[in-house]
Amino acid sequence: MIRATIPELPPVSDDQRARILAAPRDAASHNALLAATPAMSRIETGGIPTQNRLDTAPLIAAWNLERCLFPQASAEHLARLGPDVILLSEMDCGMART
Repeated sequence: MIRATIPELPPVSDDQRARILAAPRDAASHNALLAATPAMSRIETGGIPTQNRLDTAPLIAAWNLERCLFPQASAEHLARLGPDVILLSEMDCGMART
């Protein structure tokens, strides 16, 4: 759980980005990169809103893709709904169980 807050998140450097892109796709590498990237362990509290409220409520879709076996069909189905935000879980593309 992330509880530490700061007014502004530090940017991810070009070097950090290169290490992220080159890292193996495994849990140990992921955990090491998270620990080494300060922006991934803080919540930004700063900023000035550009307006007081949204004109309309956002449409948010949440979907458990269950092993992500049909990504194209899933994307097409979600696109028809026109959500502003899509929350996806179980995006297992490339995992041994898929």
